Amino acid sequence: LLDPCSNDGDCGAGFYCGMCSQGFSGTRCIRDAVSDQFKLL
Repeated sequence: LLDPCSNDGDCGAGFYCGMCSQGFSGTRCIRDAVSDQFKLL
């Protein structure tokens, strides 16, 4: 999550390479779907 990337292949399953408007420069690995953080535990 939020690792620098140049294409979707640089990211793990469930992530894509894209621009993040949260103050990060360049492209980052971003989750492609919202998940319930409490179900991940």
